[in-house]
Amino acid sequence: MLHWPGVRILRRNELDAFLAQALSPKLYEPDYLQELKIDNLDPRGVQLAALFMSGVDMALFANDACGQPIPWEHCCPWMYFDGKLLQNKLIMANRERAQLIDLCDGQ
Repeated sequence: MLHWPGVRILRRNELDAFLAQALSPKLYEPDYLQELKIDNLDPRGVQLAALFMSGVDMALFANDACGQPIPWEHCCPWMYFDGKLLQNKLIMANRERAQLIDLCDGQ
């Protein structure tokens, strides 16, 4: 998917998990997210989430430096990212080999 010379940075199933969690209606259900249990954290998922949030931080900084052409309410990370939900989607994508439609909760 995304390559650095000789190394694959992002695999297809990881991209699917990112997109599925960003578009999931469960992202806006705090009770569901609070009760969601992740048995074993995937270190790769933690690494990807940290890399993603680092990129978000840089994008927010650039937005602020340019006078906020994109309003803050459209930039809030909690509107499109939840680490626990990402872990859940990665587990589904990697261990359970779920199809994209299943990752997207049938939508």
